Amino acid sequence: KHTYCARFMPRLILASASPRRRELLAQAGYAFDVVTAQVTEHEAEDADPRHMVLHNAALKAEWVSARHPDATVLGADTTVFIDNVVLNKPRDAADARAM
Repeated sequence: KHTYCARFMPRLILASASPRRRELLAQAGYAFDVVTAQVTEHEAEDADPRHMVLHNAALKAEWVSARHPDATVLGADTTVFIDNVVLNKPRDAADARAM
């Protein structure tokens, strides 16, 4: 397990509400805080999914970094797509089944 020492390492912040990302960082032994960015993610179905996830991850990290300038901020995003068609979060169970 990594040892967190505030004198030598800046505070690590995960800019994501994802329980899976929290779990991965914790399993790797990192000490970190979670700050969920209050941003509107870009989720256009016709967007290039690779660019969209990079944009959203940066958007989250920038929002949190602006409020915690002395921290190291990790922003991440996940998008599911098939044949370059983005499948955003389903609105409900019927929408999920249709996907």
